[in-house]
Amino acid sequence: MQTFTGRVFPLETFDPEAIHIEDIAHALGMLCRFNGQCKTFYSVAEHSVHVSHEIASNLALLGLMHDAAEAYLGDVPTPLKKELEGYCVKEDKLMKLISDKFGFEWPKEDALEEVELKRADNQLLADEKHVVMGREPKPWPGILEVKNHDRIQCWSPGEAKEQFLTRFRELTP
Repeated sequence: MQTFTGRVFPLETFDPEAIHIEDIAHALGMLCRFNGQCKTFYSVAEHSVHVSHEIASNLALLGLMHDAAEAYLGDVPTPLKKELEGYCVKEDKLMKLISDKFGFEWPKEDALEEVELKRADNQLLADEKHVVMGREPKPWPGILEVKNHDRIQCWSPGEAKEQFLTRFRELTP
């Protein structure tokens, strides 16, 4: 697969040398949440920036990067992801490589860090749903109460990319 920066990303082998923050920021800025089924464009990059502020401060880099594999694998809706045999294994493998490369720990299942990441991610989901989704045909299971929907700004792809890179630079030496 060719990346934004003109490199090759091998989808079969996941070479850590092929992982670059510019490609991640660009792709996440261009990827629309909810598989594009929302009222307006809302990027995975903006979502990630907000998660990095919602999560416990010692986990902010994890919050920012938690969807980084989607830059290479796409944003697959959660209900479908569970049905795609082997997808979650590949995604987890790629996230471990990304976490090693950028210096954060990818949490093990049911670890305190994973619980906090899920809480922050689910809080954003509630706030995002309030702003970008239309009338629901039926209630979403396990949705939290809206907390801070004003933070959802629906940045352009370019602004989302820049905000993501700015937050990355704040969180990394």
